[in-house]
Amino acid sequence: MRERSDGNIYLNGKEMRNHDAHEAINNGFALVTEERRSTGIYGNLDITFNSLVANVEEYKTKSGLLSNKKMKSDTQWVIDSMSVKTPSHETSIGSLSGGNQQKVIIGRWLLTQPEVLMLDEPTRGIDVGAKFEIYQLILELAKKDKASSSSLQKCQNFLELPTESL
Repeated sequence: MRERSDGNIYLNGKEMRNHDAHEAINNGFALVTEERRSTGIYGNLDITFNSLVANVEEYKTKSGLLSNKKMKSDTQWVIDSMSVKTPSHETSIGSLSGGNQQKVIIGRWLLTQPEVLMLDEPTRGIDVGAKFEIYQLILELAKKDKASSSSLQKCQNFLELPTESL
């Protein structure tokens, strides 16, 4: 995480410092990075791990163990709600298409229930069909005040293309 060079960040009238990624997540911020292969996924690990890694504290029981039931349920939510095409939640994320990898990453951050979801080139390097699905998702998030105006403009421009362009 880069240091802020100038300015202040406010969320709901409160100044946010966000000294590190953990603090930013706790303050309600989430970031889907531009380079999913190098900074977004753990390529050799399964969909479950990649879906839950940003929110692992939520799966700890009172005894400190992880709740397999809740982990499985939330992983299934990511697969279903993001329309991830995969044979199993145990599938290595590295074996999925770029679009499906990106859907898992977006689902990961949605599980943290962020106030601010930042999407840095969320459709970079994915096929047109997956772009369409991700842009639709961004528009749905905008209805819940979770998307930025720049990502909305890209979505609207893409979705307004004539069908023969797709």
